[in-house]
Amino acid sequence: MFGRSVREWDIPRNIVWWSDELYRIYGLEPGSIVPTYENFLGYVHPDDRESVDARNQKAFADHQPFGDIKRVVRADRREILMETKLSGAEGVRTSCPASRRPERG
Repeated sequence: MFGRSVREWDIPRNIVWWSDELYRIYGLEPGSIVPTYENFLGYVHPDDRESVDARNQKAFADHQPFGDIKRVVRADRREILMETKLSGAEGVRTSCPASRRPERG
């Protein structure tokens, strides 16, 4: 269903750009919202939100590459798993492999 998507993030200014595919992953029409960190956290499953925020804050502070898999609740209320990889050279890459999507929703 979903492939790779990209987001670019100017952390100090909280300016975020999402690819059209990332909007679709969240169940949104491309360009339908202005992406922010707060928007992103709002789509993270409530039970995962605190740990995801802590991991991200650590990555923002130490600038080290990282990856994670988290539950996301789309705009249509379907729950999916999202894999994110952050590296300085490539930016943030997100994917939702079909084999890792929960069957909820």
